[in-house]
Amino acid sequence: MKPEEIKTRELDQKLQRAAVLKILSSADVKRPKVEDFDGVYSTKDIAIDKEYVRTRKMRFARDLDARSAEEADELAYLKKKSDALETLTISLIESSNWLGGDVFTHQTTDYDDIARGVDGVLEFDPKEIGIRLGVGMDVKMILGSNPVSVEQIADAIESNARKFRSRSTRIKYFSPEHDEEKGALDVIPVVVGLDRRSTTHIFGLITKKSQVEEKLAKDPNNKILKDALPKISKEIENSPVQEVIATEIIEQLEAYRKIAEKESMDKRIVTAINKMIEIIKRKLKSVQPFFDKSPNLRNDLVLSMIIEESHRAL
Repeated sequence: MKPEEIKTRELDQKLQRAAVLKILSSADVKRPKVEDFDGVYSTKDIAIDKEYVRTRKMRFARDLDARSAEEADELAYLKKKSDALETLTISLIESSNWLGGDVFTHQTTDYDDIARGVDGVLEFDPKEIGIRLGVGMDVKMILGSNPVSVEQIADAIESNARKFRSRSTRIKYFSPEHDEEKGALDVIPVVVGLDRRSTTHIFGLITKKSQVEEKLAKDPNNKILKDALPKISKEIENSPVQEVIATEIIEQLEAYRKIAEKESMDKRIVTAINKMIEIIKRKLKSVQPFFDKSPNLRNDLVLSMIIEESHRAL
Protein backbone atom coordinates (compact mmCIF):
# COMPACT_ATOMS: atom_id res chain seq x y z
CA MET A 1 0.00 0.00 0.00
CA LYS A 2 1.30 3.45 -0.96
CA PRO A 3 2.15 5.98 1.82
CA GLU A 4 -0.67 8.32 0.74
CA GLU A 5 -3.14 5.40 0.79
CA ILE A 6 -2.00 4.49 4.31
CA LYS A 7 -2.51 8.10 5.43
CA THR A 8 -6.00 8.20 3.89
CA ARG A 9 -6.93 4.91 5.53
CA GLU A 10 -5.65 6.06 8.93
CA LEU A 11 -7.62 9.30 8.61
CA ASP A 12 -10.79 7.39 7.69
CA GLN A 13 -10.33 5.11 10.70
CA LYS A 14 -9.81 8.12 12.97
CA LEU A 15 -12.95 9.80 11.65
CA GLN A 16 -14.95 6.59 12.01
CA ARG A 17 -13.80 6.20 15.62
CA ALA A 18 -15.00 9.74 16.26
CA ALA A 19 -18.35 8.88 14.63
CA VAL A 20 -18.67 5.78 16.81
CA LEU A 21 -18.12 7.79 20.00
CA LYS A 22 -20.59 10.46 18.86
CA ILE A 23 -23.28 7.87 18.10
CA LEU A 24 -22.78 6.10 21.43
CA SER A 25 -22.80 9.34 23.43
CA SER A 26 -26.23 10.20 22.05
CA ALA A 27 -27.49 6.66 22.64
CA ASP A 28 -27.41 6.88 26.44
CA VAL A 29 -30.50 9.04 26.45
CA LYS A 30 -32.47 6.77 24.11
CA ARG A 31 -31.88 3.36 25.69
CA PRO A 32 -34.59 2.72 28.28
CA LYS A 33 -33.70 1.72 31.83
CA VAL A 34 -35.35 -1.09 33.77
CA GLU A 35 -35.91 1.42 36.57
CA ASP A 36 -38.39 3.19 34.27
CA PHE A 37 -40.70 0.20 34.79
CA ASP A 38 -41.02 0.52 38.56
CA GLY A 39 -44.68 -0.17 39.25
CA VAL A 40 -45.00 -2.45 36.23
CA TYR A 41 -42.63 -4.92 37.90
CA SER A 42 -41.69 -5.29 41.55
CA THR A 43 -38.54 -3.70 42.96
CA LYS A 44 -37.20 -7.19 43.65
CA ASP A 45 -37.82 -8.35 40.06
CA ILE A 46 -36.05 -5.29 38.64
CA ALA A 47 -33.11 -5.75 41.03
CA ILE A 48 -32.67 -9.37 39.89
CA ASP A 49 -32.57 -8.28 36.24
CA LYS A 50 -30.07 -5.50 36.98
CA GLU A 51 -27.81 -7.98 38.75
CA TYR A 52 -28.01 -10.33 35.76
CA VAL A 53 -26.86 -7.52 33.44
CA ARG A 54 -24.06 -6.50 35.82
CA THR A 55 -22.77 -10.09 35.99
CA ARG A 56 -22.75 -10.51 32.20
CA LYS A 57 -20.92 -7.22 31.68
CA MET A 58 -18.32 -8.23 34.26
CA ARG A 59 -17.68 -11.45 32.33
CA PHE A 60 -16.97 -9.46 29.18
CA ALA A 61 -14.60 -7.18 31.13
CA ARG A 62 -12.75 -10.19 32.57
CA ASP A 63 -12.41 -11.67 29.10
CA LEU A 64 -10.73 -8.45 27.92
CA ASP A 65 -8.40 -8.45 30.93
CA ALA A 66 -7.21 -11.95 30.00
CA ARG A 67 -6.03 -10.79 26.57
CA SER A 68 -3.03 -8.76 25.43
CA ALA A 69 -3.41 -4.97 25.63
CA GLU A 70 -3.48 -4.64 21.83
CA GLU A 71 -6.05 -7.40 21.37
CA ALA A 72 -8.18 -6.08 24.24
CA ASP A 73 -8.19 -2.58 22.74
CA GLU A 74 -9.22 -3.94 19.35
CA LEU A 75 -12.03 -6.08 20.80
CA ALA A 76 -13.26 -3.20 22.96
CA TYR A 77 -13.38 -0.92 19.93
CA LEU A 78 -15.15 -3.53 17.80
CA LYS A 79 -17.72 -3.92 20.59
CA LYS A 80 -18.25 -0.14 20.56
CA LYS A 81 -18.53 -0.17 16.77
CA SER A 82 -21.06 -3.00 16.94
CA ASP A 83 -23.06 -1.07 19.55
CA ALA A 84 -22.86 2.06 17.37
CA LEU A 85 -24.14 0.16 14.32
CA GLU A 86 -26.96 -1.24 16.42
CA THR A 87 -27.88 2.22 17.72
CA LEU A 88 -27.56 3.83 14.30
CA THR A 89 -29.67 1.19 12.54
CA ILE A 90 -32.47 1.44 15.08
CA SER A 91 -32.33 5.24 15.08
CA LEU A 92 -32.26 5.73 11.30
CA ILE A 93 -35.14 3.37 10.63
CA GLU A 94 -37.38 5.90 12.34
CA SER A 95 -35.60 9.26 12.01
CA SER A 96 -34.87 8.75 8.29
CA ASN A 97 -38.16 6.96 7.67
CA TRP A 98 -36.43 3.86 6.28
CA LEU A 99 -39.41 1.51 6.70
CA GLY A 100 -42.23 4.04 6.43
CA GLY A 101 -43.68 6.68 8.71
CA ASP A 102 -45.99 4.21 10.47
CA VAL A 103 -43.09 2.20 11.91
CA PHE A 104 -41.63 3.28 15.26
CA THR A 105 -38.34 1.94 16.61
CA HIS A 106 -37.19 1.35 20.17
CA GLN A 107 -33.87 0.34 21.62
CA THR A 108 -34.30 -2.32 24.25
CA THR A 109 -33.02 -2.23 27.81
CA ASP A 110 -29.65 -3.82 28.55
CA TYR A 111 -31.59 -6.71 30.07
CA ASP A 112 -33.62 -7.54 26.94
CA ASP A 113 -30.52 -7.00 24.79
CA ILE A 114 -28.45 -9.49 26.78
CA ALA A 115 -31.05 -11.94 28.10
CA ARG A 116 -33.46 -12.03 25.15
CA GLY A 117 -31.04 -11.27 22.30
CA VAL A 118 -33.17 -8.37 21.06
CA ASP A 119 -31.33 -5.12 20.29
CA GLY A 120 -34.28 -3.13 19.02
CA VAL A 121 -38.00 -3.37 18.34
CA LEU A 122 -40.07 -2.31 15.35
CA GLU A 123 -43.47 -1.16 16.57
CA PHE A 124 -46.43 -1.25 14.20
CA ASP A 125 -49.84 0.26 14.98
CA PRO A 126 -51.97 -2.61 16.41
CA LYS A 127 -55.04 -1.07 14.75
CA GLU A 128 -53.37 -1.40 11.34
CA ILE A 129 -51.87 -4.89 11.68
CA GLY A 130 -54.74 -6.25 13.81
CA ILE A 131 -52.75 -7.47 16.82
CA ARG A 132 -50.25 -6.19 19.41
CA LEU A 133 -47.07 -7.66 17.97
CA GLY A 134 -43.62 -6.25 17.22
CA VAL A 135 -40.50 -7.26 15.32
CA GLY A 136 -37.45 -7.88 17.50
CA MET A 137 -34.14 -7.12 15.77
CA ASP A 138 -30.77 -8.71 16.48
CA VAL A 139 -28.24 -6.44 14.74
CA LYS A 140 -25.14 -8.14 13.29
CA MET A 141 -22.05 -6.96 11.44
CA ILE A 142 -18.98 -8.44 9.77
CA LEU A 143 -15.93 -6.42 10.74
CA GLY A 144 -12.24 -6.75 11.47
CA SER A 145 -10.81 -9.70 13.38
CA ASN A 146 -14.11 -10.60 15.03
CA PRO A 147 -16.37 -11.62 12.12
CA VAL A 148 -19.92 -12.83 12.38
CA SER A 149 -19.55 -16.14 10.56
CA VAL A 150 -22.05 -17.90 8.36
CA GLU A 151 -22.50 -20.39 11.19
CA GLN A 152 -23.44 -17.65 13.66
CA ILE A 153 -26.02 -16.17 11.30
CA ALA A 154 -27.36 -19.64 10.54
CA ASP A 155 -27.55 -20.48 14.26
CA ALA A 156 -29.32 -17.20 15.03
CA ILE A 157 -31.93 -17.71 12.30
CA GLU A 158 -32.47 -21.35 13.24
CA SER A 159 -32.88 -20.37 16.90
CA ASN A 160 -35.32 -17.63 15.88
CA ALA A 161 -37.39 -20.15 13.89
CA ARG A 162 -37.70 -22.35 16.99
CA LYS A 163 -38.73 -19.36 19.09
CA PHE A 164 -41.32 -18.31 16.52
CA ARG A 165 -42.84 -21.78 16.36
CA SER A 166 -43.18 -21.82 20.15
CA ARG A 167 -44.15 -18.12 20.36
CA SER A 168 -41.45 -17.74 23.01
CA THR A 169 -39.82 -14.46 21.95
CA ARG A 170 -40.99 -11.74 24.29
CA ILE A 171 -39.21 -8.69 25.56
CA LYS A 172 -39.88 -7.81 29.16
CA TYR A 173 -39.44 -4.03 29.15
CA PHE A 174 -41.34 -2.13 26.46
CA SER A 175 -43.00 1.29 26.38
CA PRO A 176 -45.09 1.70 23.19
CA GLU A 177 -45.90 4.79 21.15
CA HIS A 178 -49.43 3.69 20.28
CA ASP A 179 -50.86 3.04 23.75
CA GLU A 180 -50.07 3.27 27.47
CA GLU A 181 -49.54 -0.46 28.03
CA LYS A 182 -45.98 -0.63 29.36
CA GLY A 183 -44.46 -4.03 30.02
CA ALA A 184 -43.93 -7.20 28.01
CA LEU A 185 -44.37 -7.46 24.23
CA ASP A 186 -44.38 -10.49 21.95
CA VAL A 187 -42.03 -10.02 19.01
CA ILE A 188 -41.15 -11.82 15.79
CA PRO A 189 -37.36 -12.31 15.92
CA VAL A 190 -35.25 -11.25 12.92
CA VAL A 191 -31.56 -10.84 12.22
CA VAL A 192 -30.46 -7.64 10.47
CA GLY A 193 -26.99 -6.39 9.71
CA LEU A 194 -24.36 -5.00 7.39
CA ASP A 195 -20.98 -6.08 6.08
CA ARG A 196 -17.81 -3.97 6.15
CA ARG A 197 -18.57 -2.06 2.94
CA SER A 198 -22.13 -1.12 3.93
CA THR A 199 -21.05 -0.20 7.46
CA THR A 200 -18.26 2.02 6.11
CA HIS A 201 -20.76 3.67 3.75
CA ILE A 202 -23.30 4.65 6.42
CA PHE A 203 -20.65 5.56 9.01
CA GLY A 204 -19.01 7.75 6.37
CA LEU A 205 -22.25 9.67 5.82
CA ILE A 206 -22.74 10.12 9.57
CA THR A 207 -19.12 11.31 9.90
CA LYS A 208 -19.61 13.80 7.07
CA LYS A 209 -22.79 15.13 8.67
CA SER A 210 -21.10 15.46 12.09
CA GLN A 211 -18.20 17.42 10.56
CA VAL A 212 -20.56 19.85 8.82
CA GLU A 213 -22.60 20.31 12.01
CA GLU A 214 -19.46 21.06 14.03
CA LYS A 215 -18.21 23.59 11.47
CA LEU A 216 -21.65 25.18 11.26
CA ALA A 217 -21.73 25.60 15.04
CA LYS A 218 -18.54 27.66 14.78
CA ASP A 219 -19.65 29.53 11.64
CA PRO A 220 -23.49 29.63 11.73
CA ASN A 221 -23.80 32.05 8.81
CA ASN A 222 -21.76 29.97 6.38
CA LYS A 223 -24.09 29.48 3.38
CA ILE A 224 -22.08 26.61 1.89
CA LEU A 225 -22.37 24.64 5.13
CA LYS A 226 -26.06 25.53 5.50
CA ASP A 227 -26.76 24.21 2.00
CA ALA A 228 -24.64 21.08 2.54
CA LEU A 229 -26.37 19.84 5.69
CA PRO A 230 -29.83 19.05 4.24
CA LYS A 231 -28.18 17.39 1.24
CA ILE A 232 -26.23 15.02 3.50
CA SER A 233 -29.36 14.32 5.54
CA LYS A 234 -31.13 13.41 2.29
CA GLU A 235 -28.25 11.09 1.37
CA ILE A 236 -28.69 9.30 4.69
CA GLU A 237 -32.46 9.14 4.29
CA ASN A 238 -32.14 7.61 0.82
CA SER A 239 -29.07 5.44 1.49
CA PRO A 240 -29.20 2.01 -0.21
CA VAL A 241 -28.39 0.57 3.22
CA GLN A 242 -32.11 1.16 3.79
CA GLU A 243 -32.88 -1.40 1.08
CA VAL A 244 -30.45 -3.91 2.60
CA ILE A 245 -32.07 -3.70 6.06
CA ALA A 246 -35.63 -3.70 4.70
CA THR A 247 -34.98 -6.69 2.42
CA GLU A 248 -33.46 -8.68 5.29
CA ILE A 249 -36.59 -8.08 7.37
CA ILE A 250 -39.00 -8.84 4.51
CA GLU A 251 -37.21 -12.11 3.64
CA GLN A 252 -37.56 -13.37 7.20
CA LEU A 253 -41.15 -12.18 7.61
CA GLU A 254 -42.12 -13.98 4.40
CA ALA A 255 -40.51 -17.16 5.71
CA TYR A 256 -42.35 -16.81 9.03
CA ARG A 257 -45.62 -16.36 7.16
CA LYS A 258 -45.06 -19.71 5.45
CA ILE A 259 -44.40 -21.35 8.82
CA ALA A 260 -47.53 -19.77 10.35
CA GLU A 261 -49.68 -20.94 7.44
CA LYS A 262 -48.15 -24.44 7.36
CA GLU A 263 -48.53 -24.97 11.10
CA SER A 264 -52.04 -23.46 11.25
CA MET A 265 -51.10 -20.71 13.69
CA ASP A 266 -53.55 -18.01 14.77
CA LYS A 267 -54.75 -16.32 11.57
CA ARG A 268 -54.21 -12.93 13.20
CA ILE A 269 -50.45 -13.61 13.13
CA VAL A 270 -50.53 -14.28 9.38
CA THR A 271 -52.59 -11.13 8.85
CA ALA A 272 -50.18 -9.07 10.97
CA ILE A 273 -47.14 -10.36 9.06
CA ASN A 274 -48.83 -9.61 5.72
CA LYS A 275 -49.54 -6.05 6.88
CA MET A 276 -45.94 -5.57 8.09
CA ILE A 277 -44.56 -6.73 4.73
CA GLU A 278 -47.01 -4.50 2.87
CA ILE A 279 -45.99 -1.42 4.90
CA ILE A 280 -42.25 -1.98 4.32
CA LYS A 281 -42.61 -2.80 0.62
CA ARG A 282 -44.70 0.33 0.11
CA LYS A 283 -41.86 2.44 1.47
CA LEU A 284 -39.22 0.66 -0.63
CA LYS A 285 -41.22 1.22 -3.80
CA SER A 286 -41.37 4.96 -3.17
CA VAL A 287 -37.57 5.35 -2.95
CA GLN A 288 -36.45 2.73 -5.50
CA PRO A 289 -34.83 5.27 -7.90
CA PHE A 290 -32.25 6.23 -5.25
CA PHE A 291 -31.12 2.60 -4.77
CA ASP A 292 -30.46 2.15 -8.47
CA LYS A 293 -27.62 4.67 -8.17
CA SER A 294 -25.64 2.42 -5.78
CA PRO A 295 -26.22 -1.18 -6.93
CA ASN A 296 -23.00 -2.49 -5.34
CA LEU A 297 -24.37 -2.27 -1.80
CA ARG A 298 -27.09 -4.73 -2.78
CA ASN A 299 -24.37 -7.40 -2.69
CA ASP A 300 -24.03 -6.95 1.08
CA LEU A 301 -22.59 -10.18 2.51
CA VAL A 302 -24.84 -10.23 5.59
CA LEU A 303 -27.90 -9.77 3.37
CA SER A 304 -26.82 -12.71 1.20
CA MET A 305 -26.31 -14.89 4.29
CA ILE A 306 -29.69 -13.95 5.75
CA ILE A 307 -31.53 -14.70 2.49
CA GLU A 308 -29.80 -18.07 2.12
CA GLU A 309 -30.23 -19.14 5.73
CA SER A 310 -33.84 -17.92 5.91
CA HIS A 311 -34.77 -20.14 2.98
CA ARG A 312 -32.96 -23.05 4.57
CA ALA A 313 -33.94 -22.75 8.26
CA LEU A 314 -37.36 -21.19 8.00
